[in-house]
Amino acid sequence: MTLTKQTKILYALSLIGMGLVLLTHFVRPNLVAPQAWVGFVFGVLPNFGAGLGLPGVLSTVISGVMKSQEREINPISLVIFAAMISEAGLFAWEFLQYFFWKYPVDLFDLAATFLGGSIALGLGLWGAKSKSE
Repeated sequence: MTLTKQTKILYALSLIGMGLVLLTHFVRPNLVAPQAWVGFVFGVLPNFGAGLGLPGVLSTVISGVMKSQEREINPISLVIFAAMISEAGLFAWEFLQYFFWKYPVDLFDLAATFLGGSIALGLGLWGAKSKSE
């Protein structure tokens, strides 16, 4: 089985993104009186990691489903669709927290999610384009 450049990039982004989420999960509860910028970074890091990693995870799932049905999907369409669905889901989760648990909608979390998703989309498209050249 050969992996395309796009697949390798998306796998790496998924691992990095989920690693950032895990790092935050283990480190943030143990921070004692952190400086303001450290608290801010560890506050938005899970959203950035999810935005960075979920498009790769979702594209892997979509690709696997398509292969199981013996169908093909354009790599560019795949990464665009995966990034759009991931971003929509992450944004919806932020708003669901407001409506169900009365947590505030944090614009910095939304911005971090958008930034992570944009990086994943850009690198995924770059990997797909460089394959076709």
